[in-house]
Amino acid sequence: MHCSGGTISTVPVPRHLVAIGVERYTRLPSEFQLHGVRRELEDVISVFTRDLGYSLALPRLTDSPSADEIRLDLSEWLRSFERSSDDVVAIYCTAHGALSTSGRHYLLGRESTDSNLPGTALPTEDIARIFEDCVPPHVLLIVDTCYSGAGVTDWAAIAGRAAHSL
Repeated sequence: MHCSGGTISTVPVPRHLVAIGVERYTRLPSEFQLHGVRRELEDVISVFTRDLGYSLALPRLTDSPSADEIRLDLSEWLRSFERSSDDVVAIYCTAHGALSTSGRHYLLGRESTDSNLPGTALPTEDIARIFEDCVPPHVLLIVDTCYSGAGVTDWAAIAGRAAHSL
């Protein structure tokens, strides 16, 4: 149920979970692989789909995607004709996170390296930019990475500017 113009509607609200998990890194040493990401994602997906009524979107992003795959898949999915202004989107990211020397937060994808963050990783604020000019206005972002506080701050700055322009 959701509220629309002061009345309660019984039409179900479309809820989508985009679960992003990077366990394997092709350009990082073995000690930097994130064992356990798959199990963590299974738990998160279970709670969202079984308990909260979400459907899993973009399942390939659960299996160690590259930064480019995350950017492209999420962008294309959000701009799909199937998205509506009623959609609720939850994005859960678990991966390595890193800060650039300027303090910008990055999500590391499968092929990322910490020696070239701008060229190989995804700035967390770019996820907010992907949502610019697309339909779903209801978004929950959960970032489970090192330095995630900086990433959420980067995201909030972009999202705040977008909200003020409406």
